[in-house]
Amino acid sequence: MTRLHDLFDQQQQSPWLDNLRRDWITSGELANWVGQGVRGLTSNPTIFQNAIGTSDAYDEELATFVQAGDSVEDAYWGLVKTDIRGALGVLAGVHAESNGEDGYVSVEVAPALAHDAEGTIAAARELDGDIAAPNLYIKIPGTKAGLGAIQQVTSEGISVNVTLLFSLERYAAVIEAYLSGLEAIEGDLSNISSVASFFISRVDAAVDKQLDEIGTPEAAALRGKVAVANGVLAYDMAMKQFSGPRWDALAARGARVQRPLWASTSTKDPSFPDTKYVDELIGPDSVNTLPDATLAAFLERGTVARTIDTDVAAAQAVLDGLAQVGVDLAAIAATRWGTLGPIVVRNVENSIVIDSLAAGSEYTAYAVAMDDAGTLGVVSSAEFTTLAVPKGQDDTTAPKAIVTTNSPSVSFTDAIVRVTSDEPGFAHYSVVPETSPAAPSPDAIKAGGIAGSVKEGRS
Repeated sequence: MTRLHDLFDQQQQSPWLDNLRRDWITSGELANWVGQGVRGLTSNPTIFQNAIGTSDAYDEELATFVQAGDSVEDAYWGLVKTDIRGALGVLAGVHAESNGEDGYVSVEVAPALAHDAEGTIAAARELDGDIAAPNLYIKIPGTKAGLGAIQQVTSEGISVNVTLLFSLERYAAVIEAYLSGLEAIEGDLSNISSVASFFISRVDAAVDKQLDEIGTPEAAALRGKVAVANGVLAYDMAMKQFSGPRWDALAARGARVQRPLWASTSTKDPSFPDTKYVDELIGPDSVNTLPDATLAAFLERGTVARTIDTDVAAAQAVLDGLAQVGVDLAAIAATRWGTLGPIVVRNVENSIVIDSLAAGSEYTAYAVAMDDAGTLGVVSSAEFTTLAVPKGQDDTTAPKAIVTTNSPSVSFTDAIVRVTSDEPGFAHYSVVPETSPAAPSPDAIKAGGIAGSVKEGRS
């Protein structure tokens, strides 16, 4: 028995793996994780981009798509579905043994559909129908358009992982969409499941930067506390919403609680314990999806104890204190999708370029980088040259925002654009190489052409 087994057996929290690679399926590595206590798996386009671009395990199947003349996007989805089906098979036993509580594998609709409710609904139907597995989750972003899609596909019996949640206000709307979707169904509800993915460490990464800039003792005292406090209040909200007469009527027909799922749980600040966002968010009827490095750390030295609801009032006090020092958490949590245009990598200049910036706001570009050992880390803004984009320029005339580093050992993995006026907030995008209009070769696709067709726009 491991700490992951204890986490579920003693605290009723399900540990999931936030990663997937073809060679993990074929080598038995994924089955080994399941044997150590992993009870589900999440994926996203960035995970697949990294897997396809760094492994030769995809070459044979990729070559068949290229030879058949398939488009880059069709080739991407072909590779993704093969991996998802393999993972579903590995976790099928967990799904059966848990009576449908766990054993799920998540596949995300194309991020380009984030503002397209009808497109999201169609994509969810296609993925669910084509893959056709009882332990499949369709990941749908929690945008305004996503809310309608979540309600609709839930009403059709499709199980959903609602992804990229940061704010309590949006989470409340997601819960309502799930409940309304269930209420639209007649009869048994036991075959429908859902989780709501609340992102954790990204909140601290953004908030702590502002707290450092404020520099007061009151601000410093809040460093590293806001993300967990946000999660605690989200959990408290969920437990209250999934109780009472309305929920009891659904539960009587077999409805399952939409469990909060803690995502982005690797620590970005090296001064924090590497199991911080696991140890401090443990409670029943919840999920924590962890990158493999964080899973390994928790297996070695994690603490198994209920922490999520030991002091809800203290969590509220943290958020109240944040407002008092002048940090607007709602602005940081604001989800902005796809409005800032494409991001490309200029490898020669070792910089990222953000094109097509919208008029009416001022922007500052930052970057998240990966070192030559493949370790993702927080990058100090002092390491980069940042260019602010003036307000009032339209899409065609606005200068590009460029972030550059002179370090040869750093490669960009994400761009973060901070919007400082009009509709404030942050936007995160996966960085992908420029794609050529010519027919891609397998090597070109692995280098990023696939991801370029379905790149993420996420905050």
